[in-house]
Amino acid sequence: MKKNFESTIFALSTNYAQSAIAVFRISGSECKKIAKYLCNIKKLKDRYVYYSKILDQKSNLIDKCIIIFFKSPKSYTGEDLLEIHTHGSIAIIKKLTNVLSNIPNTRPALPGEFS
Repeated sequence: MKKNFESTIFALSTNYAQSAIAVFRISGSECKKIAKYLCNIKKLKDRYVYYSKILDQKSNLIDKCIIIFFKSPKSYTGEDLLEIHTHGSIAIIKKLTNVLSNIPNTRPALPGEFS
């Protein structure tokens, strides 16, 4: 599948099921803006682990999470990549999916788009 480097995509990388941890991957040019929007992290270091609160658009707490940024081209997708590790509650997965879906220029990844 041909990659579209113009849009920022996201996907749940773990199973959509109750679990200990849920991992979201976000790939594209908007990763740094998304980290600032969700976690108020202003400057991301490459391959540095941040422990942060993750907030919705109304500044309500979604969860406390781990954020890792991978700078292009040394990432899984070759683009800037942001990983968000949250608790694996279905409610948290649904809420974060909804919040990510409502960020401008960001969309859910199509099947096979991350690989």
